[in-house]
Amino acid sequence: MDFPNPPQPNRKLRVDFDPTGFRLLLHQKGQDLRWTQTAECPCSPLSVDQGLDLTGIDDIDSGTGSTLACPSCKGRGLIYHSSQDIRGVITSAEGEYLNSLYGGYREGLINITLNPENLPAFGDRFELTSSTMIYRETITMVNNVHLYDLRFPIAQRVNVDENNQDITHDVIYVHKTDPVTGLALVDGDITSSNGYDVINGRFRRINGGTLPDGARCSITYFMHPAYTVISYPNSVRDTQIIKKRPADKFIHLPVRVQAKLEFLEAHV
Repeated sequence: MDFPNPPQPNRKLRVDFDPTGFRLLLHQKGQDLRWTQTAECPCSPLSVDQGLDLTGIDDIDSGTGSTLACPSCKGRGLIYHSSQDIRGVITSAEGEYLNSLYGGYREGLINITLNPENLPAFGDRFELTSSTMIYRETITMVNNVHLYDLRFPIAQRVNVDENNQDITHDVIYVHKTDPVTGLALVDGDITSSNGYDVINGRFRRINGGTLPDGARCSITYFMHPAYTVISYPNSVRDTQIIKKRPADKFIHLPVRVQAKLEFLEAHV
């Protein structure tokens, strides 16, 4: 049956959202973001291929697994594409303290508010290109390999010294092991040595004597924090406005999504 719609009062007093004012606020107070979209990798098998399909059901859903050897998604099931630089307002940074095999950490969640034309989806990445965090990892020197991709590209951070001069940092600390025993050397701090440098965010060893083949080294460095979209509570909150118009107009309102810090996530 149809349910009737009673007449609605048409009152002149109303408050409409001001999209122009919000765009100005976002431009002035927003942060620089690099937004990377995601797509499902076609290597993911259909559910019918797994023997899970129901008779008579036209099921095109996937997600029952992905190919570990896939060169595009590397077994993650997602392809990252269409990176672009935008601006967004970051609010409500929070996180619950958790314990893991790597020790205690705080799983950061943020809210990101964007212009309505920047409509993200679940799994998209946002990199805060103007902000930095400290990250650390350990790598092994491989024979005849001098340039290494770390988990995150090495970023630069500008600080001010006691003379009010700008100083730039990228790698904070490097410590190596004995290549034979694998144990950290007491004098293994090579932070101030000339045995390495940074090329386009990648770690490069220069002198094989400082970092010989087989040696492991722990690297503490600056990186741009990256977040993955895990929910979008306000991706659809469009409305009608009449401000400075003779009649109502349907508009898309700003988008707000929640994103999780890629701390123990695999990085692509």
